[in-house]
This record gives sequence, structure tokens and C-alpha cells, in this order.
Amino acid sequence: MSGGAGGDPVDQDAPVAAGLPRTLGAGVGQLVVLRGQVGRVADDRVEAAPGEGSEEVAAHGAHADAVEQTVQPRGSHRSARHVDGGHRPRAGLGRRHRERAAAGTEVESVAAGYTVLAVDEPGKHPGIAVGVEDAGRDDEAHGGDVAPPTAIETDAASLRAAFDGDGTFTVGIEEELMTLDPETLDLAPVAAAVIEAASADGLVKGELPAAQLETVTGPAATVGEVAQQLARRRRLVARACAGLATPAAGAVHPFTDLLGTVSEDRRYQATTVEYGEVARLQLVFGLHVHVRAPGVERALAVYNALRSYLPELAALAANAPFLAGRDTGMASVRPKISELLPRQGVPPALASWDEYADAFAWGRASGGFHHPRMWWWELRPHPGFGTLELRVPDQQTTVGESAANAAVAQSLVASLAERHDAGEALPVHPTWRIEQNRWSAARHGLAGMLADLDSGEPRPTRDRVAGLLDELAPVAARLGCSDELADAVALATAGGSDRLRAAAAGDPRRAAAWLADHFLAGT
Repeated sequence: MSGGAGGDPVDQDAPVAAGLPRTLGAGVGQLVVLRGQVGRVADDRVEAAPGEGSEEVAAHGAHADAVEQTVQPRGSHRSARHVDGGHRPRAGLGRRHRERAAAGTEVESVAAGYTVLAVDEPGKHPGIAVGVEDAGRDDEAHGGDVAPPTAIETDAASLRAAFDGDGTFTVGIEEELMTLDPETLDLAPVAAAVIEAASADGLVKGELPAAQLETVTGPAATVGEVAQQLARRRRLVARACAGLATPAAGAVHPFTDLLGTVSEDRRYQATTVEYGEVARLQLVFGLHVHVRAPGVERALAVYNALRSYLPELAALAANAPFLAGRDTGMASVRPKISELLPRQGVPPALASWDEYADAFAWGRASGGFHHPRMWWWELRPHPGFGTLELRVPDQQTTVGESAANAAVAQSLVASLAERHDAGEALPVHPTWRIEQNRWSAARHGLAGMLADLDSGEPRPTRDRVAGLLDELAPVAARLGCSDELADAVALATAGGSDRLRAAAAGDPRRAAAWLADHFLAGT
């Protein structure tokens, strides 16, 4: 599978042809080869912000003496509408939402804010709560009305400083959630109204699709603590959705139209200008897990080795078999939709922090991508948080499943770090070999085969994942996430795509109902 916009057109052979947009036809290749930047729907982040009740969270590695500074931009969010600027309601919306979409002015949210937690000690890691995730070219996207994204230094020295220091393998999670029409269970582009109703000070955010919410946790020492935050976020979203939408969690909506409604937020204008219809195709929902791996050389070594495990993680989390009312025959069609945009899939290996800095410098010079948050691969060292951000998992249906995948991620990062500390030279495998396994994970999920990255010997994916989880059990015990890892073992016997197909029983509309019914399970 290709990792950027300049790759070959997506193969339309079965079973992929059943799930990819037939309306694009031979034009898929033209849509892929575009000019440059803004790419995938959004850059997401684990954020330092006040929680519910008295909860207060801090950024990865940030200390209590961090100084909080808040800047209020002059612009504000506006209501959702189609990317062409019209106010036509979406087909499939219930009467209440047709009226709301048509009125336009009824859907407004609070003004966006930008919060920076600054620390004045070298090697300490600020948490950045940024209202702009994907601002495009600032001068084009904002016209001076909205503050630009917070600057993150990406020279080699600053990158090293972000990952320097001691500490523990803290973990944080971002979930991307759906807003559905209560009557039809189609996607309902009312996320802005839900965000306003939530009044959550940045814990619930909008994304490029007008029917997508993002919730963020603070970093925590254990996955169990993060799971508690996720449960509170989901309950908050459910309350905010009352009278507006039905919340659900999944990686791709089972039957909605291929082309969705995008947010009117000014930060996404450059995305829609650059990518047009491709931006409207990005109705994808991911689970992003941040794990801190303190230590400059250790973090880079773990990043390079972690690339090899992306197929196993993807197979375990595969949760998107349906697209536009059809069974694609895949365990997850989400990555194939994302690949219509640049810098997707398995990331490149990085020989040094200087090479990473050079990549960002090239992106700015070329006009291809101007901000480090636009480095959208399925794994990245996040220069703003000093974390390794795993973006490969599909969004999970329940909090327990999200926590199970986070336990695997945290335990795997810690295991690789321990091997590095013991003097082992962690392997760095060729990207194309990992990509071959990544395709199998998307196509077959746990039922496929993954090849040994050195010998090429194939082995059942389910066995490889089970073996990995066995290896991680002692590490999980030390990290305090044995229960969540045990849930991952259960997932490895019957993955999300299998359960979703069983729930659908041949009707993708039943699958949508199942996603909605399980939104608050275990919370």
C-alpha cells in the first residue's frame, strides 16, 4: 500500500472495488496526484485542559509549574454545510436536522481558543492545546481573522529537546466519534452544535467532517486511568447530543453517502480548496494513542522498530468492513480512503533527528506541508508532545476496546525501549515489506497471513498477534495494564470487523444501529 499522494491509483480489483468510490472511476489517479499539503482530515492531539468536575490534566512530561497562556482568536466556528458553500440539507437527515441545516444560523459553537502550556526548563515537554489542527496555508485559510497554529520548533536541536529527559511511559488517547441522525442513523452534520452543547473547554472538538467529534484525554501513568477519562468523555458527548444527534463510535460509517459534509470552520478552508471532492471522501474515524518514550536516542530507536508492528496493531483494531452500504470484503477500508491523500500509511525510517528536521524543512520549502502536525503517517514522533503517536488503529466501538488497543501500544513501546536499554540493536525493516503486511491486515484482518520481515515466511496473523500479546504480558504487568491487555487477547479471537458483520446480518443499517447501541457500553 502506498504512503503518499503521488502513488499509483488505488487498485479497483475485487474485493477493493466493492468498497471504493465507483463514482471516481478512472479519475481516482487524478484525484490522488494533487499539488501538496493539507492531507488527512485533521491533526489530532492529546491535550492539557480542565476535565469534568475537578479533574485537571497536564501534558506529557509537563510539570505542575507550567505557565498557562491563553490567546483568544478573533474568528469563531460556524455552522456546518456542504463544501460547495450551499445550505442544502443532506439526504437521509431527519426533519429536525433538515430544518437545522437549512436555517444555517441555528448551528453555532463557542469561539475557538488556543492554549499553550509553556515550560521554561530545557528538556521539559509542554502540552499544547491548539484550536487549529489543520490550518492549511495560514494566509489563505484565515485571511487574518483567526490566529495561526501554535508554532512548534522543528530544527534538530528542538526535536531532541522534545524527547530528552527521564520519565515514565505515560499514555493518552484521542477518539474520533460520529454524530448520527436519531431517525435514520445516517451521519448528521451537527458536530458544531454538539460541541457548543458540551461546553467542555476543548475536551470535545470538531474535525473536517461536520459529523465528526474528537475527544481527548490527558496523559496518565496507566491505561486504566485513561479509560476512565474516555468513559467520562463519552458520557459527556451523549449528554451533549440530546435532542441533536445519536453518538456512535466506529471507523467508517456503514451506509452513509461517499461524499460527506465538511465543517465550515475556517481552519479547513485550505483543505477543501486543495483537495475538493477528496476532502469530502474523508469520512474516516481513527483511534490515536500517544505513548511517551523518554530519551532522545531511545525514542528514535523505538520509533524505527515500532514501524514493523503496525500491521499487527492494524489487524487487531480492524473495524471498518462496510462502505456506502456495501460489504467491501475488507477488514478495514479506512486506510484505503485515507491513502487518497499524502503522507499516509507506513512512515519512513529516520536515521537521525537531523533527517526528521530536514523533512519538515523540505515540506515548508516545497509548500507541500508547512506544519509538523501535517506529518500524517500511521506513526509519528510528535514534536509538540515528545510522544510516539500511533495513528494506525481504527476507532473502536467501546471504551474497553479502545483501552485494550492502548494497552498493547503502551506495552509494546515499553518493551522495545527495554530491549534498546539492554543493548539490543532494534531492527529497522524496509518500508515496502511492512506495507505488504499492512495490506494483508487491512484486507483480511486477523484472518490473514503476515510475513516475517526478515525471512518472508508467512504465518497466520492471529498467531502472530497472539504471540506478541504473550510476549507483552510481563511488561503490561509492570505498567499496570494487565486487565486491558487481557481484553486485547479476547479481541484477537474475534475482531471488530467480525462482530460488525455479525451484527449487520447482511444489512449495514443494522451495523450502524449496533455501533450506536454500544457507544456507552462499559462506561
